[in-house]
Amino acid sequence: MPYSLWRSVLTNGLLLLIAALLTNLASSFFAQLPMSIWYHHLLRYGIAILFSLIGFRLVRRIGPHDVFRVQHGQSHGETARAIEQRPLLVAARILRFVGYIVVLLIALNTFNINVQSLLVGGALTGVILGIAAQSTLSNLFAGLLLLTLRPFTVGQKISFRSSFFSSVEYTGVVIDMNWYYTVIKDQGREVKLPNAAVIVSAVVVHHSQEDQKFTFAVPLTLTLDSLTETLKRVSGRELPTRITDLSSSGYHVEVTCPADVRPDLLRCALLEATSALGQES
Repeated sequence: MPYSLWRSVLTNGLLLLIAALLTNLASSFFAQLPMSIWYHHLLRYGIAILFSLIGFRLVRRIGPHDVFRVQHGQSHGETARAIEQRPLLVAARILRFVGYIVVLLIALNTFNINVQSLLVGGALTGVILGIAAQSTLSNLFAGLLLLTLRPFTVGQKISFRSSFFSSVEYTGVVIDMNWYYTVIKDQGREVKLPNAAVIVSAVVVHHSQEDQKFTFAVPLTLTLDSLTETLKRVSGRELPTRITDLSSSGYHVEVTCPADVRPDLLRCALLEATSALGQES
């Protein structure tokens, strides 16, 4: 976890522990005072309510505040940075949930309510819900792993192949990664792939190949038109060119070279064209 989350957990957890100890001491102290049973109950309930308010307030402060600004339901409008914050978001929310449960159990114990039966019933309910929602939970945990390990990111072109897809390969640009689906876009259509299937898929990342710019030194004997024709003959297309420097001996030209064109072939072609002009002269 990031340092800010660790610091928040330790600080508020320590304050919560101190509040629980003070609650226990106050409850034991007032229980020994000679007063009617009604006053004992009122003091016990007051202490429990006060601890609950303080405890819930401390638990609410767990986690960096800006993490909880991530909006759900607007997947296509989310930035890559917001998606990267999702593991931190779920970690902070899990810690908050655990904190609320701890505060509630301590408050119930202060009320002299037996919490052991509640824990047993909660465990049985959790097992039943886990079995019933096995598919959903598998996708949620797979989504958490994908967002944490980040084998690919939003905006990359990815190919997925898995037995879950009946050996069908899905290829597209990743436009969203949420807790249940990985959404890709292929030829104008959106494909939602379950995270449980994506996590066990063979993933091929197609790194984007952008045009590169190269600068060549060209003698004055080779005109710009001849240079353009030479580049077109080698690359099979017309390449954008721009003169960047001019001197008495020659000029420098910047050539925008696509990723599928080798710049060394262009350089060799220019040398051959220059040599041919030298022999003609």
